[in-house]
Amino acid sequence: MDGQWTTVGKKDTKKKDRKKGDPQKADAPSPPDAASQSAFASLDKNWKRQQDASRQTGTDPVPHVPSGSGMNGYAHSTDDSDASPSREPEVVKQKKPKAPKVKKPSPAALGAKLDCVQLRQVISSVEERYAADERVQLDLVADHFVTAFREADLPFNKLLTDQPLEKVTETPVEAVPAEVRSAMDEFVGRKDAQAVASFVSALIDSAFQGVPAAAGSSKAPAKANVGLLAVLALALRAKPAALVLAAQHLAAGGSRFSSTGRLPLLLWVFNQCARGSETAAVAVWVRVLLPQITGGPTAASAPSPAAAPAGVSGSKAAAVPPSAGASAQQQQKQQEQSLLSPASADKAFAYLDELLRSQEVKRGMVTGISVRDGELPLSLVPPSAVVAVAQAVHGQGATPVAADKLRSHRGILRTIALNGAEEGGFDAVELVKLAVDAAGAATGSSPSDPFIKEMSELVAAALLEDDAAGPAWQSKHKAGLRGSSRILAALDAGHPSTTMQLMAIKDKQTMFVALLGGLRGRHQYALRSGKGWQGSCARTADAAASSLVAKVQRDGGKTAMRSVVKTLAGGLGLSMILGGISGGAAGIFNHPLLQLIGKAAKATGLTAVALQVLAATEPYRQQVAASAAPYVQPAVDAATPYVQHASETISPLLQQASDAVHDASISLAWSIRNLTSTFTG
Repeated sequence: MDGQWTTVGKKDTKKKDRKKGDPQKADAPSPPDAASQSAFASLDKNWKRQQDASRQTGTDPVPHVPSGSGMNGYAHSTDDSDASPSREPEVVKQKKPKAPKVKKPSPAALGAKLDCVQLRQVISSVEERYAADERVQLDLVADHFVTAFREADLPFNKLLTDQPLEKVTETPVEAVPAEVRSAMDEFVGRKDAQAVASFVSALIDSAFQGVPAAAGSSKAPAKANVGLLAVLALALRAKPAALVLAAQHLAAGGSRFSSTGRLPLLLWVFNQCARGSETAAVAVWVRVLLPQITGGPTAASAPSPAAAPAGVSGSKAAAVPPSAGASAQQQQKQQEQSLLSPASADKAFAYLDELLRSQEVKRGMVTGISVRDGELPLSLVPPSAVVAVAQAVHGQGATPVAADKLRSHRGILRTIALNGAEEGGFDAVELVKLAVDAAGAATGSSPSDPFIKEMSELVAAALLEDDAAGPAWQSKHKAGLRGSSRILAALDAGHPSTTMQLMAIKDKQTMFVALLGGLRGRHQYALRSGKGWQGSCARTADAAASSLVAKVQRDGGKTAMRSVVKTLAGGLGLSMILGGISGGAAGIFNHPLLQLIGKAAKATGLTAVALQVLAATEPYRQQVAASAAPYVQPAVDAATPYVQHASETISPLLQQASDAVHDASISLAWSIRNLTSTFTG
């Protein structure tokens, strides 16, 4: 190498040469390795064996694929594997055509198939076989209807929300033939009210299953059991008093039956009862919905008629959690949770107003109202409801829902309650005890306090209606001295609306004086001790009782008579007589004079006349009241001597007509007749 020059290529040239490479080497296929050659050699041997076998059997030879063919000596991949005889062809499943939707029959179509003869045979059979168990009889007959309407298609819950109540009330009863309805009416009418109450309670539980609690809920309601709804409606129409007995069960359920989404169905149930008796429907409304408006106690702790087992399939009563033994906080929480919403309260009052406009309820305003089932008298408005309404209106309890409407209906509810006493459907003894307790628990103690004044009016009304109320008050006086003393002070304060009837009727005067003496004897120990609040209440009660006795003995009821004349001659009295029985005049019934008019009309046979006056003279009420107002006092001064003279003259005739009605009532009755001739010609 010494002395010799060597040419060295540039680095860039070398790099380019390496990138380009040898074109011959790049195009030449690389020889297969030893592993590949051995693998394809075995394949060639296998192919030769297949060729030999095909020659012997006479089949077509298998084409040979050269082991070195294809790029780099590998065989080309083909899609012929899909056509290989070892692979099954794919089977395309065909969709089955949908079966045509079969339209379910309507209730009318299925109801037309009901056979009255067959139903009577079923009734005769169950009455003979289960003669000692009326509930089982009702269940088995109900199964007959459930089976008959099993396939019926009826969007009942949608109808309840979309259609007026009066229209949907006939659904699905209208699908039942008239002769079948008549047979069911006879059958249910023969059963005991308690057995029917247990039966309808179980049916109601079943009807409410699956109904959404919230209005407008997206949850699809359960399919309506048309047969169950039909037999429920027929049973309530045949025995409406049964729902009054079942009201305890409905009240205990609270929002389970009266939530916003379920209230339409509850009113549908009420209206089935109203088809049999509007007065019974009023009684149910008061027992079920009124406590959920006033916030007062419900009948949750009372035994429920639904406790008996239900025989109808799927109609067993849902369990109601008992409230007996619960703490005061738990009971208060339950009451708050069961309150109606304002919108639901409006619907409830609207339904009550419809019932109060019925002729049956209007007639009872004069003649007395109660619900009777055989020998079982049931009051429309129980004493607990009367006191609860007064407490809610005067702010003595929980804040009521729709307070304004409750206040406007207070008077008419009280009038219905007191009129029911004449028919044996009102417990005056219970009213006295509740009024004394409520007055003792009141926040105000003054005789002029509106709530104390109203409690004294209720006690006076109870004494007027039932002589047993006097001994009940006397036995309650010592334990309820605070409330009793407040009521006596309010009576002594001279409110004519509470004392005029007691002091205007001879027999009641004697009873009242004897009662006052008995009350004074009951608080003598506290009066002598003079200690604490007991001594203070005893002094108040003793002073009021002594003053009342002196008033009765001094004028013999003349003061009360003048109050009657003043009320009759004044604009308020004329407004009361001519007001009619309507929702707009509900405040008129807050005055006891209406009871006096009712007694007079009943005793003298003028009931029809009184009803005619109330209906015919309603348009003239405001006009007559306004025109008579300036002449109130002159009329009082001029009429008082003549009324007193009439009282002394016709007293013997009055005793023959009715021992309970004073001559003032006769005068009022004849005034009604005169008004009739004036306005009707």
